Amino acid sequence: MKSIQFHIVFFAVLAAVVVASGAEASSRSTGMGGARIAVPDPALLGRDNPAVLGVMAPRGFRLNVFDISATGGNSAFGVQDYVRYNGAVLTEADEDEILSRLGDGGLEISGGARGYGPGFGFGPFAFSARAIGAAGGRVPKSVLELVFDGNSLDEPADFSAAAGGGWAAIEGALAYGHPLDDLITGGETTAGLRARYLYGLYVAQVTHASGRVVTTIDTLYGTGRLDLRTATGGTGYALDAGLLHRRGDLNLGFRLVGLWSKMTWDSETEITTFTVDAGVGDIFDDDSEMPEPETTEETVATTAFSSRLPLRIGLGAGYPVGPAIVAADIEHTPLGLAVGEDPWRVSSGAEFLLLGGHIRPRVGAMIGSTAGKSLTGGLSFLLGPFRLDLDAGTSGSFNPFSPRGLQVAAGSSLVLG
Repeated sequence: MKSIQFHIVFFAVLAAVVVASGAEASSRSTGMGGARIAVPDPALLGRDNPAVLGVMAPRGFRLNVFDISATGGNSAFGVQDYVRYNGAVLTEADEDEILSRLGDGGLEISGGARGYGPGFGFGPFAFSARAIGAAGGRVPKSVLELVFDGNSLDEPADFSAAAGGGWAAIEGALAYGHPLDDLITGGETTAGLRARYLYGLYVAQVTHASGRVVTTIDTLYGTGRLDLRTATGGTGYALDAGLLHRRGDLNLGFRLVGLWSKMTWDSETEITTFTVDAGVGDIFDDDSEMPEPETTEETVATTAFSSRLPLRIGLGAGYPVGPAIVAADIEHTPLGLAVGEDPWRVSSGAEFLLLGGHIRPRVGAMIGSTAGKSLTGGLSFLLGPFRLDLDAGTSGSFNPFSPRGLQVAAGSSLVLG
């Protein structure tokens, strides 16, 4: 019984730890908690919205020295939960509470890292390069239900909801922003386009996951299968577009990320199939031995495969209020959803500048988005045209001591003109 459960759980967890997700982040957008589409920032070279470059058209040279970020978290549990349950003997009430937090989707795990190298902009043009890596996954709720409650007679425990994928790539992007004179009276409107070329480093996708434990009146049977497709190289491209309207201090932004895209993986493409098969003929016979589950692993070469990048449609607004910036945006992902990602993301956030001068501490808060509640803190160093930003934020909680995830970022830039 225990060995069958272990192997089924193993495949469900394996499917979950190779899943791809992760939202775009930078040192400054981390401070806004994800609500930043309409917050122009010349140091970011129009990455959140290429239309921002139209606002910067008359400006001089901008250099983004580096910008790195990392995120990680889960959908249900905070740090205090881990401390509370780790090594403890769980009561029935504890088990019910854990299961109630998971919801029907199970436990979802996500994480990612991005690193921008030197990028530059001059007037309405900008070039940037970055490295991307993302991972995450879903452990079905039925896995923990089996561990906590055991098997139910004639009620199969199904683990087919496990899913996963992950990828890493290097990207180069060229963007252009252009003012649209008198398009909308009473303000300034700009449009922007960004073309991206991607060189794929690695991809892993769970293309099939299944597993179940079945208990009848005299038989216990378990089976599981996981198909993992991998490749070690590929190429792709994407086209993004944006609009920005400024009316006084109010900024309204619209963006299409992945408007046109394709990613082809064609180097060392393989599919590895993991299986486990186990059964007990008579569970009432104490003298019968529990057979060891039969496990197999088979890898075969496969043809090149292609997919498009996620299409993300966003609309946002930003407005300064004294020492604060308030922003809100809504984003829809009709194509290319990551595992556990909601197709609709609504965020509203505020960031407060605590002190002016050369050293500027900042705090922010956000509700909505994939991260849920978020509390952020940041520190900016301004020495003439040079700037250094350091930011960190929670995911899923305003409590910095018990978040469900964390995000950290740092960036440095030079703005002239």
